[in-house]
Formats: sequence, structure tokens, C-alpha cells
Amino acid sequence: MSKQIMQASKKYLGNSIMIYELGNEPEFWPTGLGGYDAKGKWKPGIEGYAKWFDTVARQINPCNGKGAPKMLSGPGWGNLNTQPTSWLARVLFAGKDCYLAEANVHYYPYVNNATVTSKELLAQSLQDFGLTKFGDYQRIADKAKLGVRISETNSLYGGGRKDMSDTLVGGVWVPDALFAFARAGAKGLHMHWGVGGDPIRNLGQPNTGVQTNFYYTYKNLFYEHKQLQAMRVDISKLQRPVPYPSVHAPWYGYLFWTVATAGNYNSNVDVTLVQAKVEHKGKCSANMKVWALRADNGDLRVALINKDDVGNCNMKLLIDDKRFCRTASISRLLPGDKGLKSKDITWQGQSYVGAGFTGKIQGSKVVQFIQLKQYPKTGRCGFEIPVRASSAALLIAKK
Repeated sequence: MSKQIMQASKKYLGNSIMIYELGNEPEFWPTGLGGYDAKGKWKPGIEGYAKWFDTVARQINPCNGKGAPKMLSGPGWGNLNTQPTSWLARVLFAGKDCYLAEANVHYYPYVNNATVTSKELLAQSLQDFGLTKFGDYQRIADKAKLGVRISETNSLYGGGRKDMSDTLVGGVWVPDALFAFARAGAKGLHMHWGVGGDPIRNLGQPNTGVQTNFYYTYKNLFYEHKQLQAMRVDISKLQRPVPYPSVHAPWYGYLFWTVATAGNYNSNVDVTLVQAKVEHKGKCSANMKVWALRADNGDLRVALINKDDVGNCNMKLLIDDKRFCRTASISRLLPGDKGLKSKDITWQGQSYVGAGFTGKIQGSKVVQFIQLKQYPKTGRCGFEIPVRASSAALLIAKK
């Protein structure tokens, strides 16, 4: 079946598929970690799994000599916070010269989904714990001359938690995690949005970034299945449902990240992370993140993320390069009335609230312009940017 999937994707998608993941959280299988031997007998433990993984991988992606394409990524451990790195080393040892193009793991914050608070989830110490674990994996992969991809991640496991991941908590967690793991060297991060929508059931989780839902036409009006159920309408007599994108909080964070790293939508990343010296002063310092980026076209982009739910911050950015000493633009990611727990979020003055079944962002785009400040004592220029609690701002300065 795996070969058939690869052949079909090649036929219909061409070269748009970069790589195929083999293995998905094998340590969480009902049988526990293990694999089948040549006689079909189950062998528990990492050694049994590693041998089985190697056998299957060679059948899917045979070793055809030096220079042959390596098309697999694996083994997709369930959470880099909980697995010993020796497991990854064992799998890489067999596949690094044959079928593995990269290693991959999943990442979820090391917390209790049911009890964690927004403050705990966004705490820098929690992110640092995950980054340290990722570094351990990266060092092993470096020895095998392979990169590490985080092939599944979200603010909380299981697709996220209702009224946490589907609020601005998830909206600011997303770009901060993307910046942090990009700087740590991850080849990529793939957001896990949980189960998508279903025409006759409400499987789509509200904490997803964008989920596929469906609507029906009844008496020239549009309804979701749950609405028709309440109205006791027989959907079997209606036309086939139409899919539509339902947008939630994490998507706003992804839009923020996209403009910060690519300059616009439908564009490729064009930036390099650059070092920013951050001097913390005042109460807002604990949960304020600063990510500085240099674009290929010369732009300076600085992402400011205030993960604190009560403390407003006034950020003073000092810039050494005087070529940026001119007016800059500011785009803002802002909460609704509930702060971090808001779902009525705006990005650049626009929101998906009221989008209905269109999936299109509503309102007029708003980008502010901020005047340059001169600091004669330091010989530098800069900008002073207020960043309210539970919000983020993106500064773009051009030479």
C-alpha cells in the first residue's frame, strides 16, 4: 500500500511531495513499542521495532547504491520530551546511508492537558525544556548528517484543548514556537490541527487552525448539520453538502508568522534570523519575545510577541544600521475583550469573525506607520513601540 501511495502521488502531484513519513508514534501503539520479525512473530522493544522499521523501509525505498534517492522521514516519535534519544540513534544507524533523508519527531509541551493554565503553557521555561530536548536529538542527527523535522506539533496534544488552543493562547503560541524551533535548526514544523470536519458529524475540533466543515442548502438558506438536526430536517433529501473552511485562533498566529518570514502570503520564506540584544527592564520582561529577521531584499522585520495576559510593554528598538533610519510600518495581532482567552482576534485590522461559510477574512487591512526616533547619546536610531498585553506586533523597516 505504501508503494501504491507513493506511485499515485508521483503521478498526480509530480515533485510537490518532498518526502514521505514512515512511522507514527510507535511507542503509543496498543501493542507497545516493537515489531515483527521475518517469521511474523512480534518482538517487543526498541530492537524489535528498529529491525522491523529497517525491513519495511528497504522494501519501500530500496538501497540502489550511492546517489540513489532517499525518500523517507522517520520514525515519528510521539513526543521528543518523553523518548530516550538512544531510540533515534538506533533507527538512524540503519537508515542514514540508505533510505532516510531526514529524521523526524513530534513535539508537544510537557504538561498535563487537562490542568495546564495559559500562563504555564506560554511560560518560557516550558519552551526552553522542549528546545533542550530537541537539541539532544539534533546532535544525534548531525552525526548522521541528517536534519530533524518536527512533523507534528500543537500547543497541546490531541489536536489541542477547547477554550485554550482555540483562543489567542494558541494564536501566540504558534508563531513563538515556529521562531524558536527554526532558530534551533528544525528542518520544518507541521502543525497538527486534529480531526477535520465531516459532512454528517461534527468531528472538527474548534481548536484547529483551519478545519473543513460542511453546510447544506435548505429552503435557499445555508445550515450546518447540527443546525438541521435541531430542526429535525432529513438531510438525506437534501443536495450534497458543500465544504467550507472554518478558521480559528491558531491561524491568526500563522498569518503573523507568514508575513514576518515571507513578507506576504503565497510567498516563500526569505529571511534569516539575526541576533538581537534584549535588555529586560520592568514587569513586562518575563513573557515578552523579540525575534529579529533580515530579509533577502534588505528589509528588517522584528516580531514582538507579548505573551503576558496583564502587563503592557513599551519596547524601545535601537538599530545600529543607519540605513534603516526612516519610517517603518507596524502590523498588529490583537485580542478581543477576553485578552488571551479571546476568539474574536484581529490581524492587521481584519478578522474571520462574520466570515460565515466563505472562509474569507473580513474588514479593511490596517497597517500603521511609526516615526523614527534619534538617540544622539548612542549614535543610533530606533523605534518606540507599545505592545499591549496579549498581543503581538510586527515592525518592517526598509533601507
